[in-house]
Amino acid sequence: MFKRIFSFALLLSFFGMYLTSCVEEVESPATKVRVHCLGDVQHLNPVTATDAQSTIMGFQTHQYLYTLDPVSYDYMPVLAKQRAKVYEEEGVIKLDFEIRPEAKWDNGEQITGQDVAFSLKLYFVPEAETGHIKPYLDYVADIIVDEANPKKFTVVCKRPYMSAETSIAANLYVMPHHVYDPEGVLKGYSVADLLSDDEATKGKLKNDQTLKDYATFFKGQKFKREVNEGSGPYSFVSWETNQRIKLKRKDNWWGDEVPDAEANTWLRAYPLDIDYVTINDLTTAVVALKGKSLDAMHSVPNKQFIEDLKNNDDFKAKYYLKTPPLFSYDYVGINMKEPRLADVNVRKALAHLMDRDELVKTELYGLGQSVNTFVHPAFTNRLNTELEPYDYNIDKAKQILADAGWKDVDGDGVLDKEIDGEMKSLKFVIDYNNGNQRRETSCILLKAACEKVGIELEILPMEWASYLDKHKKKEFDLFVAGWVQSPSESDPSQIWHTKNYVDGSNYVGFGTPESDKLLDELRMTVDDSTRFQMYKDLQAMIHKDVPYIFLISQQNRVVVSKKYDAAHETGLRSGVFPNAMAAKAVETQD
Repeated sequence: MFKRIFSFALLLSFFGMYLTSCVEEVESPATKVRVHCLGDVQHLNPVTATDAQSTIMGFQTHQYLYTLDPVSYDYMPVLAKQRAKVYEEEGVIKLDFEIRPEAKWDNGEQITGQDVAFSLKLYFVPEAETGHIKPYLDYVADIIVDEANPKKFTVVCKRPYMSAETSIAANLYVMPHHVYDPEGVLKGYSVADLLSDDEATKGKLKNDQTLKDYATFFKGQKFKREVNEGSGPYSFVSWETNQRIKLKRKDNWWGDEVPDAEANTWLRAYPLDIDYVTINDLTTAVVALKGKSLDAMHSVPNKQFIEDLKNNDDFKAKYYLKTPPLFSYDYVGINMKEPRLADVNVRKALAHLMDRDELVKTELYGLGQSVNTFVHPAFTNRLNTELEPYDYNIDKAKQILADAGWKDVDGDGVLDKEIDGEMKSLKFVIDYNNGNQRRETSCILLKAACEKVGIELEILPMEWASYLDKHKKKEFDLFVAGWVQSPSESDPSQIWHTKNYVDGSNYVGFGTPESDKLLDELRMTVDDSTRFQMYKDLQAMIHKDVPYIFLISQQNRVVVSKKYDAAHETGLRSGVFPNAMAAKAVETQD
């Protein structure tokens, strides 16, 4: 296939040694856990952050009402005392919740339904940059807090929704109003108004200067870089950019008062300190792991995991090696709004130029498979198995482009075509997050195939924050990325509905009136068999339009030090749960 040049590999080796020298090479006490991060967090505000690393850290500092159990994948109450009562009253679906009696903020105040209502309002403040979560919560009409017991509250729904209970319970960070709204600005606005579907009300709120000023405050540097406070067991200590984030266990954390906390992974808090250590080169991170500078790492490069670590008896004596399923997929995103890429024939040709079998062979080492859709292969009840994959076929790609009128007009080896009176060439840039070898390999494979048909592809590695910002602003041709999924069923509207192009996660601009209608109906369909068929129909629409080139789904490669007892084998992100890593008891001989 392709070969790496020796001198380049040697340069990487020296570069890796240099980076390793910057990592503290000393074994930590078992009361501290150092977890590897490939890139920095986007920022510290869990409500507006969209990257996986921010979510992973957010599990330690903030909490949801429910979170998935890492073993059973069932929803388990965290802030909630128990699962909600779901019922219909006068044609309206309602959900009764109660917050645990022990749950309180760091200042000693009780966590109540008013905090849940405040948190929901946060997500619907205009210009607050929360479009990635809004589609999961916009079915809520109001929250009514019990006057006699403020820990009890009722969620009133506007309409039926496929995940009415779990969507608000497992997508809404409950935030302390006294920290994130010290002036009480949002007390002047109701949940019903901020979540209203009435266009006049939405227009009025969008132009409300008080809300605009609050949005600027909330998404500002204070909460991005300085303040991070929630109900979780760990408090934020410091952030050294591109080096580490330090968390410290709270002395007065409320979870210590819960009688059955040991039975709930998300209520455990064993280590006194958690450090998220940023090493943006995976090979260097493995070196740090071997040198005992890291205690836990996920997404270890497949080759090193299989050929090095699993064959190293000394290493296996000190570390657990786990390969749980990884509910995620890699893909090439294609900007459908870019004039040349708006031609579906160009997108189909690109799909035929991606050698996914070689990618699986080169990068996965048996720990994964190619995929054709956004539904994970494990979810057979809603997976469309009738899709014909876009096979790797150079001749077919050439023919598709030729039939669409693309030809080399000026003899420079690159295909051209006149679009809206202007000659356009098939010259594109594909970007990926720096340090991710698997995605780099995807770019290299695609570039090599593009050269054979007259497409010029420039590969651009990018620092994580800039990479995310570029996609959000839609300033790209193609990019390689991935979506982390939940083992539970989730709403596909966030990524595929046109309403989420401007302020959501539909970065590529996919969607038609037909696909939007299907998504709207899918979200409101409670019957499983009908809804699962809708998933299959949606996959067929996406497959036909090629907004993504779906690549691979893999197994995770998780390594955890045997200094700790707890090492879950789970498909939940990230596969590492530092809060549940208890120091292993030292055996002594009498």
